[in-house]
Amino acid sequence: MEMDSSLRIFDELERTFPGPADYSEGHFSYYNRSARPAVAAIRARLGEMFSRYPVEHQAELRARFRSGDDRGFDSAFFELLLHELLLRLRCTVEVHPPVTSGDGKVPDFLAAPEDGEPFYVEAIVASALSDNEAARQSIMNVVYDQINKIESRNFFITISTIEGIGQRQPSGKRIRRFLETRLAALDPDRVAQDYTEGAADLPEWLYEEDKLKIEFGVVPKSTQARMKQGARSLGKLATEVKWGSDASSLRDAISRKAGRYGDLGHPYVIAINSTSKWGVEHTDVMEALFGTESFYLDRETLKEMRMVRNPDGALNTRRGATYTRVSAVLIAFGAYPASIANVVVKLYHNPWAKYLYSGPLCQLEQEVPVGDNMKRTPGISLGDLFGLNRDWPGD
Repeated sequence: MEMDSSLRIFDELERTFPGPADYSEGHFSYYNRSARPAVAAIRARLGEMFSRYPVEHQAELRARFRSGDDRGFDSAFFELLLHELLLRLRCTVEVHPPVTSGDGKVPDFLAAPEDGEPFYVEAIVASALSDNEAARQSIMNVVYDQINKIESRNFFITISTIEGIGQRQPSGKRIRRFLETRLAALDPDRVAQDYTEGAADLPEWLYEEDKLKIEFGVVPKSTQARMKQGARSLGKLATEVKWGSDASSLRDAISRKAGRYGDLGHPYVIAINSTSKWGVEHTDVMEALFGTESFYLDRETLKEMRMVRNPDGALNTRRGATYTRVSAVLIAFGAYPASIANVVVKLYHNPWAKYLYSGPLCQLEQEVPVGDNMKRTPGISLGDLFGLNRDWPGD
């Protein structure tokens, strides 16, 4: 079958929308319609990368970009990013190479360096959000968009607390009427004076619908903001409390992919894009791979604290070293289309790997086993490898 090499991720059309994305808007929808120069630069870069993706696999990747599901967009983007990374490291890349696992599953990539051993790469996105949390976020995104439809010339609307988000979408029209009625009763000059003087009793309203409770407030707009056409009404949102670390989502991602294909006979690298909205840290990765930290007081000195790893990591359990077919884990610390120039990408080696990895990914920043410890070694950044300035894609 002859493949169409003219496929494009984004549509060719005249774009006039200059604003930010709606809260409930999908990634593809916004990138496809935005007229902002920065978004145009992103579209152009992704288009260039897509043109180098194997023609016979472009249709499937494009469909995920355009599916309307942000999870599909995110996974397609990360696979495209990895493919481009491998090309720029002078690898020949095969997409979905056949393997002998027998169940029809295939890894994402087989990369063959100019010199050295071929290696497999499997991609996965870890968001740290459960399905229920993602559903609740989607519900509130629709609410936020409804609030932004309110014409509030004098005030930003703030949200201090949200409780009892259920599975049913609350009435956006009812919330708008609730807020519009209360905003109309305010004296803008009086509220602005109270705000300037630091008054503690600024207007607050509790909205209730079924079990849902939202506490709203207002902040007076500056003179400049009042004159701005099309400005959004929604200001500060409720701060979400993060319990624990992101190590569990990373550990789960590794476990899902570690034994998926059996013994591949070559190094196997799992690449994870951590898109946690709280931001993943190096300590989260170390706990996910090698176990959580415990500290013990030295019995002799009773002063020095000693850190040990509990056997609850993906690669280190109570049974000892596990998933030894995983050679290394490549972590992207929040890779998005707009962050390619600045995202940190680091390679964590598995000290117990059956097939040790020493290929071109070692040009990136690494964590290398030295004795019983891991040692950081610097490397080239993704931005430099892709030839992007730090301020790309601009404002």
